[in-house]
Amino acid sequence: MARLTHAAALAAVTLSFSPWTPAPPAERAAIEETVGHYFKGGDTGSSAEMRKAFHPTAMMFFVDKEGAMTGVSMPEWFTRIDASTKDAKPALSRKVAMVDVDGDAAVAKLVSTQPNMQIEDYMFLLKVGGSWRIVGKIFHRTETAAAPAPAASPESESSAVRAAAEALMQAVDANDAQKLGAAADARAVSYTLYEGQLVGVPLAELQARLAARKKSGTAEKPESRVAAVDVEGNCGAAKIERTLSGARYVDYASLLKVDGKWKVVGVVSVRRSA
Repeated sequence: MARLTHAAALAAVTLSFSPWTPAPPAERAAIEETVGHYFKGGDTGSSAEMRKAFHPTAMMFFVDKEGAMTGVSMPEWFTRIDASTKDAKPALSRKVAMVDVDGDAAVAKLVSTQPNMQIEDYMFLLKVGGSWRIVGKIFHRTETAAAPAPAASPESESSAVRAAAEALMQAVDANDAQKLGAAADARAVSYTLYEGQLVGVPLAELQARLAARKKSGTAEKPESRVAAVDVEGNCGAAKIERTLSGARYVDYASLLKVDGKWKVVGVVSVRRSA
C-alpha cells in the first residue's frame, strides 16, 4: 500500500472531524439574550449590564499591544468600566457569528465593529441555575488604521490550534501534570458544573489531581478527539469530546497565541450522559 504524504495524511485527519454544529433555536436565543447584556454594557458603559452576562468568577484573557498575555478578573474589569462610563460609545455593528452548544456548555463567537477597530470575542458559557452565564472571554482586536501585520495562513493557524488542543487532551488523558503545565498558561482555570453549581479549578489544582491519579494507577484511558477548532488572529477555540466509562464529556478550550506559541487559557467542561 502506498504511504500517504504528510499533507495528505493531515487532510485525511482534518476531514474526519465534524464542524461546529448550529445551536438549537431555543438555546441560541437564550445565549443571545445573555450576550445582549454584554453588547448593551459595552455600548453604554454599564457594569450593571455586564454583570447580567458574566459570572462573577469569570476571567478575561487577551494579548496586549506589547504582545504579553493579560488576565483580568470581573471585579477589576467592572471597576474599569465604571471609571470610564462617560467615554462609552455604541458600536457601529454587533453580531453573533457562531454558537455551538453541547448540553450545559457553549461557545459563542461575536464580532463588533467600532469606528477605529474590529473586535472578535470568543465567549465560553455554562448554564448555571438554568441561566446561561459567560465564564470565560478572550478577544482579538484589529485597529483599522494600522498596517496589517504579516499573518500565517488560516489553515496553518487552525492546524496549530488543533495541535495545542490535542496536547491538552493528551496530557489529561495520560494524567501527565508536567505536559498539562506545558500546554496551558499558569493562570488557566477549568470551569464545570457540580450539582448545578459552577466550580472553577485553577491549573495547579488540576495538575495535583492528575498526579494523584497517575500515582494510584487506577485511571481509565478515555477515547478522545478534537472535534472542531476556530481561529481569529491570536485567539482560538477548540471543542474536545471524550468518552469514559460509558459517559460522554465535552470541553470547550480557549487559546491565545503568545510569542508564536498557542497556550490554553481556560476550559469549560460538562458531562453529557451516562
